[in-house]
Amino acid sequence: MASHAGRLPVDHASPLSITRPAASPGTLTTCSTANVPPAEGLAYWRQSVLVRMDPIIPTGSPKLFRAKMTHILGEECELIDHAADAIHTRRDPERLRRDDCEDVLISLLGPGGKTKLRHAGEQILHGNSLCIADFSKPIEYIRSRNRDIALMFNRSKLQEHVKGDLSLLAGRMLPRHGIAALLRSHMRALADEAGHLSPAERATALNAAAEMAYLVLQAEIKHGPDAEQFPTGLYAAAQTLIRQRCHEPDLDPATVAAGIGCSRAALYRLFAARGDTIAKSIWNARLDQAHAMLTSAAKPYLLVDEIAFRCGFTEVSTFNRMFRRRYNLTPREVRHGI
Repeated sequence: MASHAGRLPVDHASPLSITRPAASPGTLTTCSTANVPPAEGLAYWRQSVLVRMDPIIPTGSPKLFRAKMTHILGEECELIDHAADAIHTRRDPERLRRDDCEDVLISLLGPGGKTKLRHAGEQILHGNSLCIADFSKPIEYIRSRNRDIALMFNRSKLQEHVKGDLSLLAGRMLPRHGIAALLRSHMRALADEAGHLSPAERATALNAAAEMAYLVLQAEIKHGPDAEQFPTGLYAAAQTLIRQRCHEPDLDPATVAAGIGCSRAALYRLFAARGDTIAKSIWNARLDQAHAMLTSAAKPYLLVDEIAFRCGFTEVSTFNRMFRRRYNLTPREVRHGI
């Protein structure tokens, strides 16, 4: 099955199918109703994007339908960033028999979105929910206007890496903490920055997302993730956690290891294999955050010393010394654009 896409709130239940030539990993394509007559928006979207779902149009519903989608091709999976007006879609047993699609999606609902999902049970998905959709099973979505970012996996490839009964994951909500939380951040950042990245950078980031997803699903099926099997995903998770928590003065290797679910020894090996250290990554994240705050016009009233403390430094002298070593300028010189 060919699965393709474009950009806006995403419909979990719909491996997209926009005809495109063979492309290399990192290729980005988009699709939108912007140039389609308003009355034809839903019909166009049904034929070009929602090909695995049947839209259900309630009586009296407005005819105007707007949507946009961005798709990134990867080696391990595809990323779909899809936004659309309110829509009700269904994939019933008849459709399952007709197309024999078995793709598995990990979908992140954007903030403010709300979806009723009927898939191995019924539940309400709210903003930032991370949920698994199995297209080999009946599925139905009733959703408000929203954005959804999804990783779409070929079932056989996913089975190779995760091992276990994938059918048990249909409709499962993934945890709010641990690697699943870091996967949320990574997916959102990749979708938001996709247009500013080169194809090679998109491919690398999407591969890291796939490996993080493998770790998350391993933890759901087994007793825990295999930290050594997917080093790229684990390293990306560690770096994401460090960026998120570098402002904490007591952030250390033990905290990072606990946050991504591996031992400190495994974490040290992971960073050493890349010629990196955990301590260096933490300090660099703090310095990057401080540099961004010093050059931002958002809070010009913040004193340099206060910025240092907000970025996890406990001593201003240490901050000044490390900052100058990293940027060859003092914090005050950066603040004043020297």
